[in-house]
Amino acid sequence: MNFIEVKCPTAPIRVVENQIYKVTNCCESTRIALNNISNVCVVICNGELMLSPEQLKKVDLSQSCVLSQLQPVDNIDVGIIQNDGYLETMNVGLKGELWSEIVCLSDRRAIACLKSYLSMTEFKNKFLFEAIQTMCKRQPLKVIDMGFSASKINNAKSLQRVTNENLG
Repeated sequence: MNFIEVKCPTAPIRVVENQIYKVTNCCESTRIALNNISNVCVVICNGELMLSPEQLKKVDLSQSCVLSQLQPVDNIDVGIIQNDGYLETMNVGLKGELWSEIVCLSDRRAIACLKSYLSMTEFKNKFLFEAIQTMCKRQPLKVIDMGFSASKINNAKSLQRVTNENLG
């Protein structure tokens, strides 16, 4: 929040916080965020991802989609299965194509669909990929290869690894 206040003082950014994250999960955090916006297009990504502005510009905002990557990264482990270019299922441990932990919802209908699942009590303690997996049965989500690998920074070791990769 301090970074946003200092670096983006005029940007229309609203910060919302899931104060009970430790007893809920990212589904509840996403529900809170979606309930605090009126956007017609939303990009949701894991806050631990290290992404450059160039990488973010590659997100296609014109269609609801999940972004995938083929190159494995140690701490990204949700695999996806697609059918004719659309998400069929995603789960931990599936080998091959990986979910980059980025989803784009390009219209109010897609946002409302995800919000409807996130408002269900059964999703309060689930991971976001579980809600997206359920959502894709009602709302088609295109699978788009990002063309780069996202990296999660969740400890000093992963930060060092990514720093070394970017320098090398």
